[in-house]
Amino acid sequence: IGTRCHTTTNYRMEQGVIKFCDGLIRTSGCNKTLGKCITTTETILWDPSELADRCPYRTLGKANAQISHRFVTIPTMQAVFVRSKKTQNDTSLDAVCKFRRAEVMKNGVVIEFSPEEQPPRETSNGILNKKILFVEELPEEINKKSDTSVNAKLQFLWNSLSEREQRTTQEIRHRICEQHNRMLWLIGAFSRTDPTTAARVLLRRMDIAAENIGDLLKVFPCKKLEVSQV
Repeated sequence: IGTRCHTTTNYRMEQGVIKFCDGLIRTSGCNKTLGKCITTTETILWDPSELADRCPYRTLGKANAQISHRFVTIPTMQAVFVRSKKTQNDTSLDAVCKFRRAEVMKNGVVIEFSPEEQPPRETSNGILNKKILFVEELPEEINKKSDTSVNAKLQFLWNSLSEREQRTTQEIRHRICEQHNRMLWLIGAFSRTDPTTAARVLLRRMDIAAENIGDLLKVFPCKKLEVSQV
């Protein structure tokens, strides 16, 4: 009995230049200070010694931000950044990048607050000025996070749609309430001259009658008459 063999490639090695930038690309989730990044499809190795004394962040500028306990929303950038449950402090990066009061978001972006504008964690709806530092590396365990926590643009779109849906739902409920109140006012005005019809419209029943007693409407069931002879 013969043996049939198959040729397989267990690993392929590539040599070249690694480009680090934020986004859903090959190096997304790679911490460039570690010198190693393992993704679902490949293992990337490089020499991190040249980066030891360099800040792995670049400044995007200063912008107004809406702060909540979970998100930092920056409308001018059309981006939403997810805050970590616990503040992440890296003293080495603070020294290299000269951070003063910075907070690392879940997708690796660092937001540095002005000294006089540092918000408490329980702030619910503040609008403050921030110095946005856009990191060129994302958390290494990127595959454990959802796309919306990684891609700030998708998160901004999702939050915008959610807020719009909430506003639309609130407007619809408000209009329904207005219509209901208007109907009650009409029934109240109509009950002064025809209490029975007003009660039937209000209770949606035709087997009742009503009469006015002061400011009250007395409602009682109609007595069913049995006809024995016509």
